[in-house]
Amino acid sequence: MINFVGIGSAFNTALGNNSGVIKRETSMILIDCGGTVFDRLKKSGLLSDITTLHIIITHTHPDHVGSLGDLIFYCYYKLKVKPIIYFPENNVLMKLFSVVGVKENQYNLKTSMKNQVWDKNLGDYIIEFFPSSHTKSIPAFGFY
Repeated sequence: MINFVGIGSAFNTALGNNSGVIKRETSMILIDCGGTVFDRLKKSGLLSDITTLHIIITHTHPDHVGSLGDLIFYCYYKLKVKPIIYFPENNVLMKLFSVVGVKENQYNLKTSMKNQVWDKNLGDYIIEFFPSSHTKSIPAFGFY
């Protein structure tokens, strides 16, 4: 079941940026990581026992990736976990990470349109992206 971390989109930050979580035991899937998301995850305690974190990114507007760098740093330095990030546009995320100081050894990036995933707690599943028309300025994707 998906639990929503935020439902406020970009401008209603009191409700948090749009983001969802599926968590089983010590594994978690996070859908998008906007500017309000890391703080909400930390305050909720959802990150406290994480050993595996899968992050699905739909596009790179700040309300979808604004605290992604903070989350990667927290996972890497505090939890000793390298998040697995799924987004088909390698160059876009690499530029973002370069600007905010996230190094390649702090995460694993999966850029395929179709990703076969196996997780000891979440099981076997596929993340398949498809192009979405959100804006002309950046690539955006839906997934199933």
